[in-house]
Amino acid sequence: MNDYSNIAEYSVQKSRGVLFNICKIAVPIVSTVLSLLISNLLLGAYGLIVGVLSLIVLLAFSIGYSCFYFRRVDYDYRIIGNELFFSVVYNRKKRKELCSVDISTLEKIAPYAGRYIDELEKESFDKVRDLSSSLSDPYVFYAVEKDEESGNKTLYIFNASEKMLKLIKLYNRRAIITPPNE
Repeated sequence: MNDYSNIAEYSVQKSRGVLFNICKIAVPIVSTVLSLLISNLLLGAYGLIVGVLSLIVLLAFSIGYSCFYFRRVDYDYRIIGNELFFSVVYNRKKRKELCSVDISTLEKIAPYAGRYIDELEKESFDKVRDLSSSLSDPYVFYAVEKDEESGNKTLYIFNASEKMLKLIKLYNRRAIITPPNE
């Protein structure tokens, strides 16, 4: 059998709202104007050196905050063998491995839609990891992992491709895997 047949990769970009996109433009402009106003006040009160230093510090802070908060976030999912890996990629440059899950030990895998959401709301979880592009996306699924030793439950919400669904079904037959459109 081909070694690459049990590997699947999928990537999605985290969807942001309209307000986020407006703030992405407005916050750097407003913070720059405020930095200039504050440094002018300090320039008049304390002199040239304090005014210029305050301008540099305030601009560095506002630009740094804007770059950190308004960055692009992508989620990558990989299935290699029996493991499902979750990663986050910031600004298409910095990748961070978040966690991995053994597919065969998952209690439940189901679409995050319709009657499955009603079943999900009845349960309580110790950790919830929303790793999806948007909860309204048609191919969003959730998986429930229960730690046998402590009894803690973790909920993973993620997007999945057709190939990923087939591999998940291959490794966990008792899981509910039906596309939301069916």
